Amino acid sequence: DFGIACLVDDEAEHDSAAAFPITPAFASPQRLAGARPTTSDDVYALGALLASLTEGMTRPPDLTAIIARATDPSPARRYATAAALADDLERWAANLPISARPHTARYLLDRLFRRRRWLVIGSALATLALVGATVAITGLYFQAQEARADASDRLGRLGERERVQVAGAVERVHRPSSIGPGGVRRCDRPHAQAIRPSSTGVLSCGCDGSTRTVNPYRPELVQSNAPS
Repeated sequence: DFGIACLVDDEAEHDSAAAFPITPAFASPQRLAGARPTTSDDVYALGALLASLTEGMTRPPDLTAIIARATDPSPARRYATAAALADDLERWAANLPISARPHTARYLLDRLFRRRRWLVIGSALATLALVGATVAITGLYFQAQEARADASDRLGRLGERERVQVAGAVERVHRPSSIGPGGVRRCDRPHAQAIRPSSTGVLSCGCDGSTRTVNPYRPELVQSNAPS
């Protein structure tokens, strides 16, 4: 009630509750009951005035909480001073957490998002990009490992096939007739005593001491060296 306020400690001039005029629409339940005025009653009157000014508007949750706390029927649950009420109003205007609401994690994150919207969005996008890159790199790694294992398996099968081709070619080259020209007997030892690679193919040492170079892919191309 502007214009009729006075210090609450001035008991000499105002020695009864009736000496303090009130405006019923903005008076606290205690003042309506005839109690002497206190700072808590002033806080209530400020909250009631704020509610009147924002009537018919869509109030944000924080502003609703501030009004509810300022006009709480119990003086113990109101703001202790008008300065505390003003501080919460300033914090609400700056998108900072207010004392009239519980500081839950969700509420604090909401206040942070309102103050640093683009920073939060940028951080979220950077995190998503990092996660996506990690997933992509992991996928490529496993693909490379699978391709390497497949290549190793193919190489192993190819090497086995080539060894079989070489052995078959050498066998065909060194396979003697039972009775060859000049009455040569069948050799009792293995047809190919040794097989080793050479610069032009596979070098095979026969049982008669001769050597032959065999191309495993074209076994008809044989270079023979008679024993010395």
